[in-house]
Amino acid sequence: MRRLRGWLSGILVLAVASGAGAQGVGPSGEGGKQQEDPIKAAIEKFQKEYGEGQKKKDENMRATALDVFNGMCQDKKVVEIVGKVLSTSSETVMVKIKAATLLGQSGNPMAIATLEKAFGQNEKNDAAMEIVRQIGGLQDKSAVKTLEKIIRPRINRFDDEKACGIARAGIDALSRQRFIETVEALIKLFEPVVSGKPAADATIPPEEAEKEGQRNQSEGALLAALSGLTGQTLQTYDEWKQWWSKNKKTFKLE
Repeated sequence: MRRLRGWLSGILVLAVASGAGAQGVGPSGEGGKQQEDPIKAAIEKFQKEYGEGQKKKDENMRATALDVFNGMCQDKKVVEIVGKVLSTSSETVMVKIKAATLLGQSGNPMAIATLEKAFGQNEKNDAAMEIVRQIGGLQDKSAVKTLEKIIRPRINRFDDEKACGIARAGIDALSRQRFIETVEALIKLFEPVVSGKPAADATIPPEEAEKEGQRNQSEGALLAALSGLTGQTLQTYDEWKQWWSKNKKTFKLE
């Protein structure tokens, strides 16, 4: 209970700060009457409903409480509060996915750093992949750098199915970033995937079959992402590298 009070007290401080100075004349023209700040009102409503959901241990109530922030995630305070939900270790995956989706659909590049931090805090649970995917919904060059940073150390860990899954979620997210920098990043990510790849006619030992299956899935994800962005249908890393070397100075995304 003490932890719950501390959590809600932090949100209340944000609510008060968000509403500070919001003064004006009411619709009826009564001088001196304060207009209600919609952000402050939304934070207070969330605080009440989310708190009730915590007391009742009802994840559906907590997820529904986030709906009050639809269309409000351009506000810094709202992003901070939704980020706090994502960073709460005791929160369920379902609620965290709802919070990540809210930020990913906000169109606010400021949410990229919040989602990146949330990924680090949730990498070991099932919210991680969706958090990565939601970064892809925020069109900004900083998202390209963030996603590449998440993908690179995981993309060739073929003995770790979860790491490879996160990397492929990142590739999917990158494919929605329509920048020249995205093409460059995807081609660079190709190298660690094909490094050490057996020859096409090689016999794969049974103990290596699962690893090579992960490699093939990641290679396929890169090919699909690059083809979707560029309209090219090249099939190997060497072909993509050569094509990019010749075309990167003049290529434009349609």
